[in-house]
Amino acid sequence: MRNPRFDIARGWLIVAVIAGHIVLGSIHSQPLRYAIYSFHMPLFIVLTGYLINVEKLRTQPLWQSAWRYWQRMAVPFIPALLFFTGTLIVHAYLEGRLSGSLLMAYATTPYYHLWYIPTVLIWVGGLALLLKLRVPLLALVILSLPLPILWAGADLVSVPALLLDKKLFFYAFFFFFGLLLRQVFGQSKRAHALLSSQWRIIMMAALGLSVGLFAMMVVTDFGSSEGLISDALKSNTQAINTQAIEGDSKSGTAHALAWFAMNVTLSIVVLQWCLAASSDFLKIGVSAKGLNGVLSMMGRLSLPIYLWHVVPMFILKGLGIHQSQPLIYYCFSIAFTVILVFVVAKFEHRYELVDRLLYGQFKR
Repeated sequence: MRNPRFDIARGWLIVAVIAGHIVLGSIHSQPLRYAIYSFHMPLFIVLTGYLINVEKLRTQPLWQSAWRYWQRMAVPFIPALLFFTGTLIVHAYLEGRLSGSLLMAYATTPYYHLWYIPTVLIWVGGLALLLKLRVPLLALVILSLPLPILWAGADLVSVPALLLDKKLFFYAFFFFFGLLLRQVFGQSKRAHALLSSQWRIIMMAALGLSVGLFAMMVVTDFGSSEGLISDALKSNTQAINTQAIEGDSKSGTAHALAWFAMNVTLSIVVLQWCLAASSDFLKIGVSAKGLNGVLSMMGRLSLPIYLWHVVPMFILKGLGIHQSQPLIYYCFSIAFTVILVFVVAKFEHRYELVDRLLYGQFKR
């Protein structure tokens, strides 16, 4: 039976993703965007990892796993990739900027938000292979653990990225951590202990402490005259100011550890809430009506919403309207998002081709 709390949690995260993309201003100068970007992708990736069926990947032939994820994720991704990349190529051609190097950049680094889908596919493919080789999941977590801390605590502009920017490598820990949490919560004795009231209180206290520490550092950063964050971190989850990168390594490490602790504890608390549906822990209704119903639908159908919500921002920013008429930009972007959510909800299971290209749903 499908747990609606996972869909509600993912629905809230999709709302955060949309808000983070709509709000104008750079991450290092806009507090709302800074706050959203500090947690939404790590938590989304943890939930993605948690919902992976590890046993099926371990036992299923590689070609079957590849075909399953091709249908579920790659097929809906391709139309979005063609639309955004095709538009960029046409625009570059009309402006006389089109070159071989630009085409190569478009081919290896998908536009803006599109990095997430091929990155997850690479993680899943790598995981399936490593499971076949009997590599312990805990080893993957330990090996990948330093990467997000290094990313958040150092200027890594010079680190070469083979594909899809550096997110492929530096977000990998959260994917493996989600898988590990599924393994831990899947064991009845450990799950019972972790879902007990004592452990819930402990994790909530740890979350409050880490959020408070991180918030203090963010407030300090926004109050500094030096600016906030290095160019290496502006478009990702970040928690370090320029001054820290340039000379104060202790400050950079403290920022990174506070950000890391916040996301780890937040992930555990959210999973405790999702799995404690029968308890009174953070007892938020999970009925299919009202706001929870909308959030549950958005979480369940998060893929098409994620892929296409950027369209109005993509067009309006290309025309410069976000600078000349920000009110029009906000109104149009919000209205488009509402219409998109409505269309996604209404057109599911209407047409087989739409189910395949938009939702990644294939009849068995």
